[in-house]
Amino acid sequence: MRKTKITAKYLDTLIEEAITDAYNESEQACGFFTMIKENLALPFVTQVLGQEVTVAKVDITQRDQIVAICSRGKATQAIPILDLPMPMPKPRPAGAEWIDAYRRWYGNLWRWITMRKTKSAIHEAVHKTAKNLYAAGVMQLVTLREFDRLCLPSVEPLSTGKIRTNRRIA
Repeated sequence: MRKTKITAKYLDTLIEEAITDAYNESEQACGFFTMIKENLALPFVTQVLGQEVTVAKVDITQRDQIVAICSRGKATQAIPILDLPMPMPKPRPAGAEWIDAYRRWYGNLWRWITMRKTKSAIHEAVHKTAKNLYAAGVMQLVTLREFDRLCLPSVEPLSTGKIRTNRRIA
């Protein structure tokens, strides 16, 4: 079996496959959960906080966070899959590229959220509070995204004549 090199382009292909027909971040997270659950070879051994643990299964929380169910002896703990150590153990378990794709999607989503521009100092303060609520787990990503839309300045429609004028000037 030939191994596929994990490149940004390959991860973007996996992202597209996972989020096809998903209308919001919650559905996209469910798409990734499905792909990880179907493709990740379980169980596998990795380290968390310097301790060897066995990842027995994956699950998704009510807050749309994908978690690895890890065990060590009789103890079991759900750990966000984004918090599993990178690089993964050698050899990487089959399907680990789906975790890489999820990390890439999640990182790009977070950058998109944090790069948004707001329209006033008050909106900036309220928006920062909303981002902190999201980071603390109190606000869902979907709610934050709806909030972001409220912070965007309104865009006035342009007539075709105005567009032509603007193009000539540029």
